[in-house]
Amino acid sequence: MQVDWSAVRKAVIACVSGVAVCFLGVPASLAAQTHGERALAAAAQKEGELDYVDNLMAPKSRAAMQEAFVKRYGLTGFKFAPHLLKSAELIGRVEAEVSSGHVTTDWALVNDYAFWQSLKKAHALLKYCAPEYAAFHLLSTVGIPNGACYFQASHGVTFTPMWNPKFVHANLTSWNQLIDSKYKGKVIMSDARKAPVYLDTFIGLRQVLPLSWFKALAKLHPFLLVRSTEIRDKVMTGEFPIAVWGYAPRAYQVRKEVRLRVSYPKEGVVLEGAFGGILAKAPHPAAAKLWTDFFYSKEGQTILVKYEGVISGRSDLRVSPAVRKYIPALKSIKVIPVKWAKITRAERKKARDEFRSIFGNP
Repeated sequence: MQVDWSAVRKAVIACVSGVAVCFLGVPASLAAQTHGERALAAAAQKEGELDYVDNLMAPKSRAAMQEAFVKRYGLTGFKFAPHLLKSAELIGRVEAEVSSGHVTTDWALVNDYAFWQSLKKAHALLKYCAPEYAAFHLLSTVGIPNGACYFQASHGVTFTPMWNPKFVHANLTSWNQLIDSKYKGKVIMSDARKAPVYLDTFIGLRQVLPLSWFKALAKLHPFLLVRSTEIRDKVMTGEFPIAVWGYAPRAYQVRKEVRLRVSYPKEGVVLEGAFGGILAKAPHPAAAKLWTDFFYSKEGQTILVKYEGVISGRSDLRVSPAVRKYIPALKSIKVIPVKWAKITRAERKKARDEFRSIFGNP
């Protein structure tokens, strides 16, 4: 076999001129790994599988994240067991596993601080100080709690007005515009009776919106749903052209089909942290640690922002104009300050009861 020494010289020059060390025949991503990363990747390869749950990732973003993860660490024959669940379903599943002692979940991602705090208190989380956590300080500037080495906010989640401009021509920049009587029968709303993430939104908004606002909204007979994609789809078709608590990234994901509009009202929005963490009895702890390293890395978060349009906790990402149209920079959003760590179970029950008294029981 003849060797193309010209190609070899070019490869060597390319390697030497770069910052990272590389080896011929070895992908740059593998050559750049530290000894610790290689050891963890070897342990994950031996485990061969990762079982994880989240309430976020669509099929395209999940496939992109998993493919990049495998490539980054040179894993072969590695299997994933992902589960996309509603927040309440996810929380119920994990709590049931922890309670029974039969844990099948390695890693979870969901925006419910109270849930993560309860897991930590029950010693149900694995302490892992992922190196990438050091880059996550952006969300703490707006009051998102830090779970230290037990759980960490990957990105921020906020539910804001979303509407179809084909049917609604106003620019909805204030919460007060949503309670106009002309929108009766045209409004859809996230159900705080069934999902903790929406209940937290209700709790936060009650700091700036009086009870009378919610009673006025109830007079419009809003249709209540849980899943953010279903809510968006009904806005797309015009069945309910206005979502009171829409999830802006869902509008971003269908921008090539229907140009929905979103806003971040001047009175302020509630920003929750979407936390990720490893279960203490995870059956594949090395794989879960490696997944944490990648998910919170610049590469992992870039994938998440590209496909999911989230407000990443990393401040070193370049966000495309396409994403920025739906998800502005955090500094341009008025965030309602919420003391998440001080909200008690009794206060949440009181808020849920109040919501039910306004919008009825499911």
